[in-house]
Amino acid sequence: ISIIGASGSVGQEITRTILTNDSIQFEYLYLFTHSNMGKNSVTGMIYDMEIGNLEQKITITDTPNELKHSDVIIVCAGNAVPTNITDVKESNKSNTNNRNLLYSVNKDIVLQWISYVSIFAPKALVILVTNPVSKLLSDIHSQYPNLLAVGCGITNDTLRVRNELIKEYPDIDVEHCFVIGSHDLNAQTVALTYFNQHSKINLCRDSFEVLFEDTEEKKLYTSQLKNEQNKQIQHGQISMHMYNDLPILYRSYFNHRLAHFLYKTHISTSLAVTDIISAYSNMAQKVSVEVFSPEYNRIMGIPVSFHNGSITYQEIPYDAYELNILKNC
Repeated sequence: ISIIGASGSVGQEITRTILTNDSIQFEYLYLFTHSNMGKNSVTGMIYDMEIGNLEQKITITDTPNELKHSDVIIVCAGNAVPTNITDVKESNKSNTNNRNLLYSVNKDIVLQWISYVSIFAPKALVILVTNPVSKLLSDIHSQYPNLLAVGCGITNDTLRVRNELIKEYPDIDVEHCFVIGSHDLNAQTVALTYFNQHSKINLCRDSFEVLFEDTEEKKLYTSQLKNEQNKQIQHGQISMHMYNDLPILYRSYFNHRLAHFLYKTHISTSLAVTDIISAYSNMAQKVSVEVFSPEYNRIMGIPVSFHNGSITYQEIPYDAYELNILKNC
């Protein structure tokens, strides 16, 4: 396994998760970082973890040809998106502008590394974490269509939605609940038909929309929540667990800074990555990833499984409601 951008906050969280997840087996772990400061950060993190013999399997490097050892390559290099915590409307507008700027900055970084992957590890599974995931993955597919590249954004969204459903319905079976469509702040849906066919209870459309649909009351609540969080950030009082007991709110209400604290983004992202790695080594496991969809001729979030280094698309019985949303996505 190789992690490109291992010294960043997301890269370090992914590294920690892989090193502490017994279900993820690896012969070697290559951590790519481009600066001495990054190398020092990663070295210190590994030292602090006290991982014993695992440390012998870890190589910290900035040399692209070291990718030749990789079966799985995780790309989280690039800059983070800046966000402003204001009211919901202005925050969403700011995020759109920021993410366009982020795309222009991160595109060169990601495609440079993907060019190395195409040379040194063309048969590896590439898991793209760097934002904006969907747009960057589209570029990767266009320029390197023979690479097996998927995005983790939809996997992350699926984990978050499952987590919220479990909090609302503690006995529900969420194994067959997948987010499908587009990974962005506004265009997401869940294949409820497929989910209901496999779950222990029937979650009706109306119930789901009560949890996730847009309402003025929730917008007002979210705006107040952001203002309160902003005060706490300014006074250094932010807590990673302060929102655990909040009612369910759809992710499109949140800018990324709020999402970071509400859903513990770095942790959920690292879990999403390990879910994909687990599915890659287990033909029976399904996982929702962003990938090029032949059916829609574009990058979309779709449940898939892996078989002999290739992707098998899962049949999802979309109903008319879901198809309409997918077309909008």
